[in-house]
Amino acid sequence: MGMARRIRRLIKGYVKSARERLDELEAELNARRELEEYLEPGGAFGTPSPANIPARVETSTPSAAMQTTEEKSASSDLPPLPADLRAHYRLLGIPPNADIDQAQEAYKQLMERANPERFPEGSEERRRAEQIRQRIQQAYDAIRQHLDPTSARFDRLEI
Repeated sequence: MGMARRIRRLIKGYVKSARERLDELEAELNARRELEEYLEPGGAFGTPSPANIPARVETSTPSAAMQTTEEKSASSDLPPLPADLRAHYRLLGIPPNADIDQAQEAYKQLMERANPERFPEGSEERRRAEQIRQRIQQAYDAIRQHLDPTSARFDRLEI
């Protein structure tokens, strides 16, 4: 094998490894940006800013049109939630009248989004992602206990 061919292979290998490293760094940078956007004051865990509050869109659905006045008044007569439980609902980004399936879906999405394995070991972002996951877990546990009181008994079972 000629010298030129060896040099060409070495350079090709180096360029390939450099490209892979750049792709890894870009993925890490995107993950950091996403976490920072998520943690900003207008993000999901902060107070909403007017620019981030979507305009309420009224849609007429057949189920809403078919609701009787008794059903409408019954849904508005729901007892108010305690402030801490309302905060848990806001943290998961679900309405206060959400069911357990909606809560579980929101929980799964947020836990996947705040996965600490997306960040380098020992970094500040990883520590913050772990804190976010703990807050999400606490909120989901509180909502699950509120929506399904028997779940706590099953959680305490030791098999």
